[in-house]
Amino acid sequence: KKGRGEKEMANIAPGDLPFALKARKKGRGEQELANVVSRGLPFATMAGKMDREEMESVLKCYHLCIDATHPYAVEVTRNLKAACEKVGIRYIRVLRESVEEVDKEGKYGLLVEVADKEGNRSPFVVTANSASEASRFLEETEGNILLTTGSKELREFANIPRDRLYVRVLPIQASLEECLKEGVPARNIIAMFGPFTQKMNEATIEQYDIAYLVTKESGKIGGYKEKLEAARACGTRVIVIRRPEETGLSSGEVLGMLLKEK
Repeated sequence: KKGRGEKEMANIAPGDLPFALKARKKGRGEQELANVVSRGLPFATMAGKMDREEMESVLKCYHLCIDATHPYAVEVTRNLKAACEKVGIRYIRVLRESVEEVDKEGKYGLLVEVADKEGNRSPFVVTANSASEASRFLEETEGNILLTTGSKELREFANIPRDRLYVRVLPIQASLEECLKEGVPARNIIAMFGPFTQKMNEATIEQYDIAYLVTKESGKIGGYKEKLEAARACGTRVIVIRRPEETGLSSGEVLGMLLKEK
């Protein structure tokens, strides 16, 4: 709230930052707000999708918007920026760790190689600038593929034979319907909630004899390192879809800035 929001947020640890604004639509489109507590401090939380006009309606009650949405939620970030500019409030983008920040020891770099079951060695990590670019690369390969990029990206992999493709998605109706719509056999759909540990990823890779694991550059929060560790242990190649380029601050930098302004 105006006059209080920035001071309250300054007392919240980096991992507890109320990441972005979310809204839940009810039958007639009205917003449902619930009071919850984080470290003893009340704040409003909403769930669901909002268009730019709905964001403007909510944001006009605040002085500051901290956008820590998923790095691939490009449309949401674009709408948040526009809404903040329209209502005249401050906007801060929080960035997740990059590949280089997660891989501080250089274990997952482009020069690292792994050997398959036949002893053939090839690069462990291959990067792609988009899902379609990753799909074109995989078209020239053999072996099963574990897609961990969500159901929304499935259409970009239409050129991959469905018997090769194993898809890990959220166990919700929309995700399952999208998988079936895109022709993924029911037996190849892995519907589970994360987060996934390294051991869980290893078990999945071994269960489905995965040769290639496709992931977004989702950072620590998205379980990126656990996927890399599991793939490396199993001799599985990783296709990393690089995140869109953007500018912003780390959660620690945002917290430090708020503390100084307190």
